[in-house]
Amino acid sequence: LAAKVFDHVSMTYKKGFRMMTMGWTDGSSFVPIASSLLSSKNDQNVIGTPKKIEKRTIAAKRRIMAQSKGTDVVIQLLDQALKAGLTAKYVMFDTWFSNPHQIV
Repeated sequence: LAAKVFDHVSMTYKKGFRMMTMGWTDGSSFVPIASSLLSSKNDQNVIGTPKKIEKRTIAAKRRIMAQSKGTDVVIQLLDQALKAGLTAKYVMFDTWFSNPHQIV
């Protein structure tokens, strides 16, 4: 599921993935908790043809997550952390995710 991904720094498309990482911090150190490689929902941007995979496998679940909207993946990563028993007083995120749906 590698795809053409827009690089906002160079203002060009590059081949690869976007990586979303959720982590814990004490303000000076950062510990990764969960992550997701994000592809493109647009099939025209995906490089190569994805193989058919049994939908019940973890690989299929990761592929579905990879082609989901980043704002939905944030919620999924938070749900994973809560199910694992992790708690926090605060959740901080990039302003890209600061919309009413995310905050609720």
